[in-house]
Amino acid sequence: MPTSKSDLARLNKAKEKRRFSDVNQGRSFEITASAEVYLSWFDPDGPAVMPKSATSLKVPTPLLLIIGSHDRTAQGKDYIFDKAPPHPNSRFVSVPADHFAVPSAAIEEVVTWLRSLPQ
Repeated sequence: MPTSKSDLARLNKAKEKRRFSDVNQGRSFEITASAEVYLSWFDPDGPAVMPKSATSLKVPTPLLLIIGSHDRTAQGKDYIFDKAPPHPNSRFVSVPADHFAVPSAAIEEVVTWLRSLPQ
C-alpha cells in the first residue's frame, strides 16, 4: 500500500506501458508491457517460474505440458510436469519442433487431450 505521494507516483509509473528489449532463443524483440509485468516475468520467485507454478496447481486440475524435442530450452518431464499434483488426465508430450514451432506442432495433441477430458 502506498504511504506517500512519491510512493503512489512510483506505483503509477510501474503500471505505465513502455517498450522493452527482450531476447528469446537468440532473437531480439521489442515488447510493450508495464515495468511491473516485465519485471515479474524475470522474478526468480514470480509466477513465470513454471516449476513453482506447477506445485501450486489446485487439486484436481489436469495438466497438459507440451515441449519441443528440438527446443534447446526445454527441460525434461521432471522439471515442471512431475512437480504438479498428479491427475489421471494429465499428459506430458514432446513434439518434433523448436521453441517457436511448438504451438503449431502441438495443435493435434491439444485437441486430442481436450476431447479426452470428462465433460
